[in-house]
Amino acid sequence: MPDCTPDEMWEKPAVWAIKKIGGKRAHSLYDTPEKAMGALADLGDAYDIDHRPGKRTRCDSYCAVNKWCKQYQDYKEQQNDRI
Repeated sequence: MPDCTPDEMWEKPAVWAIKKIGGKRAHSLYDTPEKAMGALADLGDAYDIDHRPGKRTRCDSYCAVNKWCKQYQDYKEQQNDRI
């Protein structure tokens, strides 16, 4: 079975969100922690960084064969290793 593409998996990349301390919504999003740290330095002490891990929505919630999919099982194993 060929591997699925990121579009086919509805993949959302990991992002680092800068949000006001105590707030729920992000002020801004960055694709690397370094960029987020640089922006945080400009904003001051009232803000914090929140890591939002990536997700494969279709695989997690809608794929009927994810239990047998080697690509998905490898992805889940990688996610567990990061925790």
